[in-house]
Amino acid sequence: MTLLSRVYSMRFVLLIHLLCAMGGCATWGDKGMATGRDGFYRVSVAPVGNIAPIATLADIMTVPPDQADDQARLAEQIRTVEQHLTANLADALVGSVNLRLASPTELNAGGALMRLEVQVVAYGKLEKKWQWYLIGSGVAEGLMQGVLAAGVTRNPWVGLVVATEEIAQETLLWTGGAGLFNKYFTPVSLQARLVDVVSGAEIWTDHVFVAHDADAIGVLPDAQRQWKELQLQLTADKALRELVADLDGAASDNLRWERAADSDLRWFDGEVEAWSGVSLQ
Repeated sequence: MTLLSRVYSMRFVLLIHLLCAMGGCATWGDKGMATGRDGFYRVSVAPVGNIAPIATLADIMTVPPDQADDQARLAEQIRTVEQHLTANLADALVGSVNLRLASPTELNAGGALMRLEVQVVAYGKLEKKWQWYLIGSGVAEGLMQGVLAAGVTRNPWVGLVVATEEIAQETLLWTGGAGLFNKYFTPVSLQARLVDVVSGAEIWTDHVFVAHDADAIGVLPDAQRQWKELQLQLTADKALRELVADLDGAASDNLRWERAADSDLRWFDGEVEAWSGVSLQ
C-alpha cells in the first residue's frame, strides 16, 4: 500500500469512528447490549398485548348474527389471540440465527439484557394510519401524473385536471373502500420494540403490516377456510414471523458492524505502530 493510500485509509477509518462516536451509527454494543459467550443475544419476551380497536365479536370471529355483540366472548377471544401470539413469538425466536430466548435461569440471574415487547395495533380492520398512508401515496401519484401530463401537453390545465381526477379516485377508494378491503382481507398490524431491561431505553423498533396470508389459508379444510378467527390467526402468525425476521436482521447487522469496527481499529492501531514504533494496545 502506498503512503498516500495509507493516509487516506486512516482518514476514512477515523471519520467513520468519529461519526459513530457522535451517535450516527450507534450499535447495540454501544448501548450496553452484549452477546453471550456463544455469540447470541439473549432476549426475554413480554406477553403480547392488544391495543387494536375491536368493537364486536363479529369483527374477529365467524359467529351467528345474534352473537355478534357478545362482549364477554369478545374479551375471551382477544385473550386467546394474545396468548397464541405470545407462545408463537417465543417459538419464532427459537429458530433465530442471532437471538436466543432467555431461559428462566438466565432471567433470574439477569442474563437477558433486552426485552421484546409486541402489541397488536390492528386486527381484522385496516389501521387508520395505513389508510392515510395509502391516501397520501395516491395523492403523490396524482400530482406526479398531473405534472407529467402538463409537461407532455404543455398545458397546465390538462395537468390540473389529470391530477385532480387521480387524487379524487384514490381518496374515494381508500375512504369508502376500506370497508371492502376489511371484508375480503384479514389485515394485521404488529408494533414492536426492543428495550433495555434495566433502563427501559429503546434499542430497536419495528412496525409490520400483513393484509392476508392466502397461502396458509388456502390449505385449510373447506369447512374452516371461511372462519374469520382462523384467517386472522394465520395472518397474525405471518406478521409475527416477519417481525422476528426483521429483528434477526437488525441483530445480524449490528454484529457485522461491531466486528468490522473492531477490525478497522486493530488495523489502525497496527498502522500507527508501524509508523511510530509506539503500540496502542
